[in-house]
Amino acid sequence: MPSYKDSKTGKWYCQFYYRDELTGKNKHKVKRGFDKKKDADAWERNFKQQEKTSDILMDDLLNQYEAHLYTLETLNIIRKSTVLNRLEAIKFYIRPYFAGDILAKNITTKNINDWIVKLKTRKNKFNQHTLSSSTVNSKRTVLKQVFEYGITNCGLIHNPVDKSEKAKFSSCDNRAKFWAAEQYNIFYDALDDEQYRIIFNLLFYTGMRIGEALALTPADISPYTISVKSTLRKMTYKGSRITNIGPPKNKSSERIIDIPHFLYNQIMNYINSLYGLDPNQTIITLAYTTIYNKMCSTIEKTGLPHISPHILRHSYATILGSLSDVVVVSGQLGHSSPKTTMQTYTHLLPGKASQAVEKFEKLIINSKNFSAEHIINSN
Repeated sequence: MPSYKDSKTGKWYCQFYYRDELTGKNKHKVKRGFDKKKDADAWERNFKQQEKTSDILMDDLLNQYEAHLYTLETLNIIRKSTVLNRLEAIKFYIRPYFAGDILAKNITTKNINDWIVKLKTRKNKFNQHTLSSSTVNSKRTVLKQVFEYGITNCGLIHNPVDKSEKAKFSSCDNRAKFWAAEQYNIFYDALDDEQYRIIFNLLFYTGMRIGEALALTPADISPYTISVKSTLRKMTYKGSRITNIGPPKNKSSERIIDIPHFLYNQIMNYINSLYGLDPNQTIITLAYTTIYNKMCSTIEKTGLPHISPHILRHSYATILGSLSDVVVVSGQLGHSSPKTTMQTYTHLLPGKASQAVEKFEKLIINSKNFSAEHIINSN
């Protein structure tokens, strides 16, 4: 349909009919305010082209977005671990609901809200508990990014995730928020393998993230300190199973942390027992799933409150926070600021790193696993 000139304004406008695929009805479109006729004609062509190219199946859109992630990783715009996180979100949480013969442009905000409700009542991958609100919202973010890609590259016009609801942050499961030292000692006593003892001690007595602990090498260990400069994750990347060692979560996570003397001695004894271990070879060879399953089976055997390995980090922060300044706790944990620490651990009490660790060490002298004589002799 040709463009027209408005005799009152002197501007050009276009008007035409098109078929709305969502409703199946013909609609009338008018766009005004163009300085030149060719601009009005171009806008009409563009609109009709968008309508045509937006007939993309959700399955095809997801495939294109996945390929786009590899491009971003190649250009160093995002990390390999970020690629994996988004690919996993698509594979396990988005494709089962939205892939197939569904047109991407037909997905509504109500569809997104229904999907979020289903995620909120779904069990996690270990089938232990329902998904947390933060997990649900992180999957929502990935789906939003998929539609943003579709708008930029595939002719989609609207992002149905924009106005969808977010899961409210709340804690509704029966998992413990942290363990006291006495509870951890019961757990430790039930472990029957030194490699498990090492990894769980690293989490409970240093507050390291599990990926940081799995990436540790002999070169990272010094007398009573650990240099945290990497994180490890085993992943399926482009169809192959790989071990990815990259930088930690953020810049502040690259840190040197003070550790109890007994833990340094235990780690060194374990390293010395591993014949021919290269200084840059990782100390722990366990996978996260193996560690998680070991924790679950040991908890079941001991009757302790259920927690995940990451909660040992919270336990460390809680105990150390009752003995020291929040600034020290923030530095040990690798948070970007003490504010982050306080937001996460609002119960911390307001007193330097080595001094705090010494207090922490004295607290567990009565542990069955480490005697006072052992600690004194480790100086």
